Amino acid sequence: MRTASKDILRSLLTSKTVSKTHGYLGYKWHFVKANKELLLKIARKGELYQDGETGFILTKPEQRFHARRSTLTLLTGQVGKSLLTAKILAKELGADSLSSYVPHDSYTLRTARKAGFKLDDWGKHCIIFEKKI
Repeated sequence: MRTASKDILRSLLTSKTVSKTHGYLGYKWHFVKANKELLLKIARKGELYQDGETGFILTKPEQRFHARRSTLTLLTGQVGKSLLTAKILAKELGADSLSSYVPHDSYTLRTARKAGFKLDDWGKHCIIFEKKI
């Protein structure tokens, strides 16, 4: 696994996974609109990872709610492989817990459960307003 190069930023921004979230990414505890400048900033922090077809954002662990937590945002590649790779990397970085906002589709949710992630009813913590255009 290596930090993503500038050459792959365009493919990450136009990936199938990012299109499922309408171009928004979960980054730390926020939802942000994906763009090249944002990904460059995240890459400079060493939090953008790419390996072949797999690409994701994995934040450095922070002390939150009595645990060292990292957050994960899938960008491209196979969901299961990305989740398992990120879990291993998060543990290597010293995280006790790994949280992720994933696209709400049955395949992704089922794969996340199989990878050991538990579903959390995040709607109790925040309200997202969406408008179809």
